[in-house]
Amino acid sequence: MTVCRQTFVTHPFFGLLCGCALTPHLAAGDFRFETARVEVTVKPDQIEVAAAFPFINEGAAPARIESVTSDCTCIKAEAPPGDIAPGGKGAVRGLFKVGNYLGTVEKQVMASVRHGGTITRIPLTVVIIVPELIKIEPRTLSWTRGQAPEEKTFRVRMVGDPEIHLLKVECNRQEFQLRTETVTAGREYLVHVKPLQTDPLCIGMCVFQTDCKFKKFRTPSGFVHIRRP
Repeated sequence: MTVCRQTFVTHPFFGLLCGCALTPHLAAGDFRFETARVEVTVKPDQIEVAAAFPFINEGAAPARIESVTSDCTCIKAEAPPGDIAPGGKGAVRGLFKVGNYLGTVEKQVMASVRHGGTITRIPLTVVIIVPELIKIEPRTLSWTRGQAPEEKTFRVRMVGDPEIHLLKVECNRQEFQLRTETVTAGREYLVHVKPLQTDPLCIGMCVFQTDCKFKKFRTPSGFVHIRRP
C-alpha cells in the first residue's frame, strides 16, 4: 500500500445541480482555491488524517459550495454552509481513514461551487503518504502447475526505526515448506518457500509475525500460488 483527520458532513444541496452548467475548472469565476492538490504524510500510529483546501471569494457577489463529494468511503469531506461573502475565506476539509493502505495513495474530492448563477465542479486531490515499516518483496510467489517444485524466496526488509524483528512465519497451506534465514537481525530476512508438489492448483497466505509496536504492521502477509500454465 496513502496520506489524512475530523467529523465531515457533505452539503445537502446536490439536487440543485440539475439544469445548471457543470464544467470542470480549478476556479469558479472569482472564487478560487489556493491549491487543488494537498500532500499529507501519515504517522505509523495514525488511523486517520486530515487535509484542508483553503479558498477565497475574490468576486463582488456571494458564492456557495453546494456539495463536496468523494467516490471513496475512506474519505469524507465538508465545506462551510451558506453563502461565502465577497472577500470571504474558508476551507474544504477532508478526513481520510488510513485502513490498510500503504505507500502513496491519491484520493479526489469534488467541490461543486455556485458562483454567478453557474455551478462549477472543481476537483481537489489529496495525496496521502503511508510509510511502509516492513517491505515484503515480492508479495506473491508463484509456480506453474507441473513445473519443478523449486524453492523461491520472500525478501523481508524492516525499514522503520527502531529495529523490527521477524519472530515467526506461518503458512495456511501444508503443501509449502518454509525456511527462514536472517541476513541482518532486526533489518532483513529471507523466507524460502518450497512446494511439496506443483499439482493441484492452490493459493495460500504466509503470515510474517514481528515484534513491531504498531499493530497495523505487526503481522504483514504474502501469498503463494500454484497457477495454471
